[in-house]
Amino acid sequence: MSSKMFGDKHNHYSIRKLSVGAASVLIGATIYLGGVNAQAVRADSVNEDATEQVEKKDEANVKAAEVKTTEQKQENNKTSVSATNENAKQNVAETTSDSKKVASNGDVNVIKNDVTTDEEAATKSSVQADKDVNANKLDTNTVSVNKLQRSSNVAGLTESKAADENIEQKAEESPLGTRFMNHTNDFPGDATAIRTVTLNKPQSAGGSETITQTLGAFGFSEVINESNTSNTTKVKLDFPLTPTLNGKPVLSSTRHFSTNLVFSNNKWTFASAEDEENYNKFLAFQPSDYKATLPAIEDSQIAVDGYTWKVTSATPDGAGLGAETLSPYAGISQNIVIDYTKEEHTVTYKFEDPSGNQVGSSVPVTGAAGSNQPVSLTLPAGYQLVSGSLPTSVTIPTNSDKTISLPVKYQLTITLLGDNTINYAGPNWQSIAKNKDNVSASGYRVKFNDDEAGVQLTNGDLTYDGNGNIGTYHVSLTEKGLNDIKEQLGDNFIYPDFKDVTNKATLTIDKGNKEIELNGLDTKVFDNTSTLPDQDTFYSGLSLGNDDVGRISIYKHDGTITTIQLAPNDVEFWLNGQKVAKDQAKNVGEYDLRLTDDFINKVKSADGNNGNNYEWTYGTHTPSGDTTYTAIYKIYQATGKAKLSGNNSKLYDGNAVTTADVNKDGKITIDLTLPVYNPDDESQLLRTVPLGKYTLQDGDYTWNTADGSAPTKGGSYTISLNKDKILSHLQDRLKTLAGVGTDPDSEDPDNPTPMDNVTVSAEDLAGTANYDINTSVSYQFIDNDNNDSKVGAPVVVTGLNGESKDVSLVVPEGYELVDVLPTKATFGDINRTIRINLKHKKTSVDGRDHKDDNDIYRTVTRTITVNIEGQPTQVISQKVSLYRIKTVDEALKAAGKPESEYTTYSAWTSNMSDGSTSFATVSVPADGNGYVRSITGGTIEKDKVTEQSALNNGEPAKDITVTVNYAKAEQSTTVTYVDKDGNEIKMPDGQPVAGSHYEISGKTGDTVNTDVKDKVPAGWEIIPGTKYPTTVTFGSTPISPIKVKVEHKITKTDGRNHKDKQDLYREVTRTILMNVPNATSQGKETETLSFYRIMTHDEVTGDNTYSEWKSDVAGDKTAFDEFDVSKTNDGKEIAAGYTPTSRM
Repeated sequence: MSSKMFGDKHNHYSIRKLSVGAASVLIGATIYLGGVNAQAVRADSVNEDATEQVEKKDEANVKAAEVKTTEQKQENNKTSVSATNENAKQNVAETTSDSKKVASNGDVNVIKNDVTTDEEAATKSSVQADKDVNANKLDTNTVSVNKLQRSSNVAGLTESKAADENIEQKAEESPLGTRFMNHTNDFPGDATAIRTVTLNKPQSAGGSETITQTLGAFGFSEVINESNTSNTTKVKLDFPLTPTLNGKPVLSSTRHFSTNLVFSNNKWTFASAEDEENYNKFLAFQPSDYKATLPAIEDSQIAVDGYTWKVTSATPDGAGLGAETLSPYAGISQNIVIDYTKEEHTVTYKFEDPSGNQVGSSVPVTGAAGSNQPVSLTLPAGYQLVSGSLPTSVTIPTNSDKTISLPVKYQLTITLLGDNTINYAGPNWQSIAKNKDNVSASGYRVKFNDDEAGVQLTNGDLTYDGNGNIGTYHVSLTEKGLNDIKEQLGDNFIYPDFKDVTNKATLTIDKGNKEIELNGLDTKVFDNTSTLPDQDTFYSGLSLGNDDVGRISIYKHDGTITTIQLAPNDVEFWLNGQKVAKDQAKNVGEYDLRLTDDFINKVKSADGNNGNNYEWTYGTHTPSGDTTYTAIYKIYQATGKAKLSGNNSKLYDGNAVTTADVNKDGKITIDLTLPVYNPDDESQLLRTVPLGKYTLQDGDYTWNTADGSAPTKGGSYTISLNKDKILSHLQDRLKTLAGVGTDPDSEDPDNPTPMDNVTVSAEDLAGTANYDINTSVSYQFIDNDNNDSKVGAPVVVTGLNGESKDVSLVVPEGYELVDVLPTKATFGDINRTIRINLKHKKTSVDGRDHKDDNDIYRTVTRTITVNIEGQPTQVISQKVSLYRIKTVDEALKAAGKPESEYTTYSAWTSNMSDGSTSFATVSVPADGNGYVRSITGGTIEKDKVTEQSALNNGEPAKDITVTVNYAKAEQSTTVTYVDKDGNEIKMPDGQPVAGSHYEISGKTGDTVNTDVKDKVPAGWEIIPGTKYPTTVTFGSTPISPIKVKVEHKITKTDGRNHKDKQDLYREVTRTILMNVPNATSQGKETETLSFYRIMTHDEVTGDNTYSEWKSDVAGDKTAFDEFDVSKTNDGKEIAAGYTPTSRM
C-alpha cells in the first residue's frame, strides 16, 4: 500500500503489544498482503480469550516474555514474517512508523525493530515468540485489538520521546478513538464464505476432483499523525477492509473507513462535518453489510471430453455455479456435486464436387465417444480426391456428431486443334520470331472430354516447334496456356499434367517477298584513287530498291534484322561496255555501275536459310548480263598545284653553285598535289591528294644575285621558278604521275576524247627555296708541354658571312688554358683557323682530407688486452694515424697512360698531435701479488709494455695485438678447533679428535666457505659467543690459520616430556579405604602425586648426570592431603562408638 495513504505523518518509534489469536506479542511490523506493504502496527492489549500471553516488561518487574530473534533474508533486504490461515499465507515485515496496523488473518510471526531516531538508518531484525507464541498453537483465525495503551519500557527498549509525541495513542484512547477502534474488532479475520464443488470425473479423466472457493476479508486499523502544531493536533483514524479469494487479497476492491480528529482546547473533536459523517457511517456499517463477489465456476474447469455432466446435489437449495455477491461475515457454506455420463456419436462421410454438390451416397460411422472405428470408402466413378488419400479409420468425437466432406474433382482431358498460315517477315512472323510462345491464337481451339467445358485462347497460350524458317510446324499449349484454361474453368476439374495435353495443331510459314535493285547517279573529281567518295557523298545518288539509301535490311530466321551497307567493293565498274578492274576505275571518264553477285548472295544469305525464306526480285536490271544499267558514275578532270620549297647549303669552296648542288639530298623540290573540293561548295577544301615530286632542271629556276647567275662566295641566296620554261615540264610530270583517261562528257561516247587526269597552269605555281654558302672558323688546341703538338681534332664552326655565333669550347680533359678560351666566332666570306695553347693539369690529394682513402691515409691500431683471472678483461686501444700526398698528371691520365706514369707520392707522415709514428708505453700490473704474469705480441720492461713503431720499412704496419695474462696463484689455510685455552682439542684420554683440523684451499680472488659450523667434530659444539669467519677470500697476501673455540656438547632430557620413562618421571598414588561395620555407605579416597627430574648427557664422554626429583602438580605439592575419617564419602557421620584405625 502506497505511503500516500498515510498523508504527511511524523514517525515515532515505540514498542506496542499486538493481540494475535490466543497470544499477544511485542512487535513493530510491516504486513505484506500478496506483496503489498502496509505500515507498522502498534498494540498493547490482549485478547480476552487468550490462553497464553507475552506480557509487557515494565517497572513492576512483570515476568519478561522470552523472545527468540531470527534473521530474515529478503531480496529487498527487508525483514519479514509470514501470517497464514488455513487457506492463505501472508507475509509480515517491519518498518519504522508511528501508524498502527492489525492483521486480522493468520498465523503471525513477529519482528522486533530496534528503536532509532533516524528512519533510514534503522536496522531491522526479526523476533519470533519462542515459547509463548507458537505458530502451531495459535488460533490461526483470530487477530484482534481491544485497546491501545502507552508502553514506557518494552523488551528492554526505553521510549525516548516526550509524552506529547504519543498524540496518536491519546487519540486512540479518546472516547471517539476508542469507539472507532472497538468497532474494527467487529470485523474478525476468520470470517469466510465457502463454495465447494465435487467433480465425480471418470478415472480416465483423473478421477474425483474438488474445486473450493473461499471468500474472506482482511482489515487493519492505523492511526496517522497528520499535523502537529503548538495549538492544534490533527490525527487520522483509518480502517481499510480488503476482500480475499482463496487467501489472496483483491486489492482493487479495498474499502477505506476513515475520519480525522483534532485535539484543541484539551478536547478531541471531528476535524469537519464530513469527518463526523464518515465516523457515524462506519459505526453504523455492520459486517453483514460488507459484500464481495465470488466468481463463477468456468465450464472449462468442469468439462471432460466424451462425457456429459450435470449437477446432482446442491446445498443449500439454490446454490449454483455462477458468480455470487456474498458477505464473508455471513458464514455461508455451499456444497455442489457434479456427475458424468459417457457419450456416443456418429461421423458421416460424403463426397463433394467443387460446387458443393454431393457426389454418391453418404457413409455413416457410429461408435462410443473417443473410440476408434474402421472406415470403408469408395470413390465415385470418374472422380479423384482433390488431395491426400481415403481415410481407413476415425476417432469418434467426444462432444457431438460430425460430418466430414471429402472434396473430389472430375478428371479432364485437353486436346489442341487447328491450323494457321503466316508470311515470313510479316507481323505475325515477327511476333513468334522474337518469342516462340507468341503464336497467334487465331485459328486454334481446345477440345475437352466434358461438353460443358469451354475456353477462349489468347496470345501467349500457344507455342510452336520451329526456328523461324519457312515450313510447317507443330503448335502446342504453353504452360501459360494451360494455366489460362485452369483459370477460366476454375477448380471444378482435375487437370492433366502439362506433358499429358494432346496437341494436334499446325502452323505454316510461307516465303516473304524482297526486291534488290541498284539505281541512281553519282560523280567525283579525279583524286588519283580507285575508291569512291565517302559514304554520305557517294550514296546520296544511289539506292537499293525500296530500302534506305545505300542500305538494305533482311530479317534473319531468329527475328533479328541484318542491315547491309553498300560498300565500294559491292559495286562493279563497266567502261565502254566492258567490266574494268577496280584499280582501273580511277581515271576520268563515264562508268556504268552494277551490284556484284557476291553482294546479292550476301543479301540472300542474311536470312539464315540460304535465301530460301524470301521470294527474291531484282527490278528491271538483273544480274543476267543485261548491258543497260541505270546507275552511272562519272570522274572529272582535276586541277593540280605545284609548289617550290626547301633549304639547302654547302661549305665555301670557291666554286659557283650548280643545279646538282641545289638538288643534293632532295632538300629542295617541287611538290605536285591535287586539292579535292566539296562538289556542292567549291570553296570547301575536303582534302589534298599528294601526286609526287618534280626535280629541278637547268633553266627551271633563277637566282637573286645581281646578274642572276649562280653565287660563289659565302652568303644566303633565294631560288624562284621560271614559269615560262617549267610549265611544260610540269605537265609532262603530271601525266606520268596521274595518268590519262577520257572525256566524261564526250560528244561521241563510243569514241571519247583522251584527257589528262590532272592539268596545271601558271596560276597554280608557287613557292621559293633558300640556298646558303657557309664559311668556317676552325679552333685547334696545342700542347705547350709536349713540343706544341696538336691536342685532338680541330673544332669547326660554320656560319654565314657577317654573322657571329656563340662558341662553346671545352678544354680537353687533363689540360689547363694558357690563354683565354674564345666564346664567339665571327664569319667572313672565306674560311679561317685559330690556335689555342694548353699546359698539363696536375692535381695533389692530401690524405688528411681523404681519411676514407686507404691509399693515402691509414690508421694503425695497437690493442693491449689485460686478462686478470677472475676479473673483467681490460682492453687498451692505441692508434697512430699516417698520411701522404698523391700528385696526378691529369693530361697523362686522360691520355690513358698507366697509373704508375701519371701518379707520384710523398713519404708517409704522422698525423698525430705530437708527430710521433710510434705507440707510447702502457703501464700494467706488476708480477706477483697472488698472480703469475705472461705476455704475447710485445715486451714488458719495468711493468710497462714498450714502445712499437707504426711503420714497417716506411709503410704503415698491420694492426698490432698485445695480450698480457695474469693467472691466479694457488693458496690455502687451516681451520683448527681448540678448547677454551686455545689448544687443539683432544679426547679425555689424550688421543686426537677426528676432524679437529682441516685445510681450505683456492685461488687468488676466490671466496671459499669455511664450513666451520658444519664440520664441528661429533660430540662437540662451538662455545656460544665465539666469532669465526664463514668465508675467506684469498688475496695478494696469505690468510692466517683460523682457530674456533669448542666445548663438549651437552643435551638435557626433561622427565615432563618423557612421562613413559620411569627413571625420569614417576607417579605416586595413595588410596584410603574405609571399612565401617554395619554401615550401608563405605568410604574410599584416592590421591595421586607426580614427580620428574632432568638428565644431563655429555656427548663426548657419554656420561649422564641427574637433577633432584621435583613435583609436577600445582603448587609443587609433594605430600598427600589430610583425610577426615569422621565421615563417609557421601558426608554421613560415622556412628558413635567407632574408632578409626589404619593399616597399609
